[in-house]
Amino acid sequence: MVKRIKLAARYTWPVAHWHRRAKRLAIRRAGSELVAVRRLPPASAHAIIVVACMRDESIRLPDFLRHYRELGVDRFILIDNLSRDGSRELALAEPDVELYTAHGSYAGSAFGTDWVMWCIQSTGLGRWYLVADIDELLVYDRCGEFDLMRLAERLEKKGSTALPALMLDMYGDQPLATTHLAAGGRLIDTCPLFDGFYRRDETALRDPCARRKCVDYLGGPRARVFSLPGRPFYGLLAKTPLMRWGSETLYPNAHLAYPYEQNFLADRGCLLHFKFLSDFHDRAVAAVSHGEHWLGSKEYRHYLEVLKLRPNLSLAFEGSLRYRGPESLVAAGLMPAMDWKQ
Repeated sequence: MVKRIKLAARYTWPVAHWHRRAKRLAIRRAGSELVAVRRLPPASAHAIIVVACMRDESIRLPDFLRHYRELGVDRFILIDNLSRDGSRELALAEPDVELYTAHGSYAGSAFGTDWVMWCIQSTGLGRWYLVADIDELLVYDRCGEFDLMRLAERLEKKGSTALPALMLDMYGDQPLATTHLAAGGRLIDTCPLFDGFYRRDETALRDPCARRKCVDYLGGPRARVFSLPGRPFYGLLAKTPLMRWGSETLYPNAHLAYPYEQNFLADRGCLLHFKFLSDFHDRAVAAVSHGEHWLGSKEYRHYLEVLKLRPNLSLAFEGSLRYRGPESLVAAGLMPAMDWKQ
């Protein structure tokens, strides 16, 4: 079961103020690295917009667009960091997609978050944005009945401006190397399994300038399968993907939102995370080659070390649970039920 922890709100204002100012300067610099390939007419004030970075995501992109359209998203802003697999052409074929090309360094843009925030600020504050990677599909209690606009209205009535989430790794029942997504297929049909145990943890914030605590989650298949003797392995699994953006809203990093209280709200969803497909090995090799991920792609070096030891690695085990809709995650205690009468 997920353990809820009440965290103290404590940080030094002058330090946090300095850090926010530095982040805003970084966002302005990031804007100079973006070239608009296609812009759409201004969105309405009530539009819900998905913003995502991508690089070689042609396999996952069609289902990403389909999922969020089904949730009522009005448009997409995609930031392409020099894809070579046809992702750009796929995006341009869709009438509800704005497209930018990012010519700079993914790592140098705070792993894409500075590009994302520049696009949001340029598009207009005061509305709801959903920020997700192409392999992340947001779900929440009864999302098949209540779309994102209804969710935003519900959150606003409660005085909330965000929906934090557990990034839930999904996987199939076959070895990773043979977990293929069919053309036009749904990611959830290919990877319907998940681990039911995660521990919600209070950890030292990975943004030293903020001097705060944050929420993280421990467990799941990455800890279970990719840990080595004497070397436990954990991914960063907390995100706040959906927020109503105002003048103070920021992402200090991809796993943390500011104002910080938005990371600790009672209502939560899950980001179904579809990393573990048949292209996992090749993408890990590319990540290590580019060195553009956290700590020079240290996480991906670890994946390759484990895959070398276990080339037929499968994440499925006797305790795997099968996703049958958001109610599966509520029943597993991975996200709360919501009272939609409020």
